Amino acid sequence: MRRKPAGGLATRAHPTRDNALHGQGLPRMLSSMTGHLVGLSEIASMLGVTRQRASQLVRDYDDFPPPVAELAAGRVWETAAVEAWAEAHPERPPGRRMKEPGS
Repeated sequence: MRRKPAGGLATRAHPTRDNALHGQGLPRMLSSMTGHLVGLSEIASMLGVTRQRASQLVRDYDDFPPPVAELAAGRVWETAAVEAWAEAHPERPPGRRMKEPGS
């Protein structure tokens, strides 16, 4: 975020000072707003796999929950939906899921 002071020169906003202006609650509020969302890196950590393997699981399993949003930074999922999916698939073989004959 850039600001123009009275002198007209652009300066970078100061994160510590700006957070102090908003009080201590802003970082906590943002955390509580986004704590229920996860991206591929968090999914990988949750499942104990690499980020690449998490991407394969998302792509290859038809019943993997759909993302709730697609941002410039990537897709995001609801944590609870991913956790439910993981409980329903306790043993996932490595590599690509085999398609059933005739599908």
